[in-house]
Amino acid sequence: SRIREFAVNLDEYERLQRPAYEAFANVVRLILERAISADARIPRPQAVQSRAKQVESLRRRLQQSNKMDTQTLETDRRDLAGTRIVFYTNNDVDRFIASRLIRENFDIEEDSTKVHHPLPENEGLRYRAIHYTVRLNEVRVRLPEYAQFAGLRCEIQVQTILNHAWSETSHDIIYKDNLGTGFGQRALEGITRRFARIMDRYLIPAGYEIQKAQQDYQRVLQGKAWFDQDIVQRLDQALDN
Repeated sequence: SRIREFAVNLDEYERLQRPAYEAFANVVRLILERAISADARIPRPQAVQSRAKQVESLRRRLQQSNKMDTQTLETDRRDLAGTRIVFYTNNDVDRFIASRLIRENFDIEEDSTKVHHPLPENEGLRYRAIHYTVRLNEVRVRLPEYAQFAGLRCEIQVQTILNHAWSETSHDIIYKDNLGTGFGQRALEGITRRFARIMDRYLIPAGYEIQKAQQDYQRVLQGKAWFDQDIVQRLDQALDN
């Protein structure tokens, strides 16, 4: 059935519209997978995932922002539909971003594109990824199979497998916060500091070391290709010294 209205409040999302956002997230995932497979210049991702926002997670976010009574849910939370592309290395992420694949397949809401790194304004939050909010472009929504998703938003997240593992594990522990107050709260604060230490001490350095090793390997390949050629002939054909 065609979607004629966006989700306007939590109750409506839960009762009626979450399946539509689930279907839309799946469509975005399929478009990404096919576009990546069709372009040999883009590294193969470890995974491409999709989901619609869980009701309990959405309720928690709305409570934190004092927006439980919102009647503009689709505007307040632009990640009701979400897709995540997980690459192996920082180099793979950089190559994917440089490819313009997302821009060529979707309309991007420029004001909502975010690069998540630890900064003072986000209290040093260690989640690291690049987020885009997208809609299907006009060419696609003219097609019958996509018309029902016209105007819906989906958040595309791009990150490495190291950051993906950290964010998934820390999210399940820290943000669900099932330990309560008192002793539980103090224990959670210690666990939160440990997750920060894991990211700073191990994962960020590991990511850069993997990136450097990958770059060194590419340079060796380029050098080998040059030396495998006839050096005397190359010097003779050189246009300068």
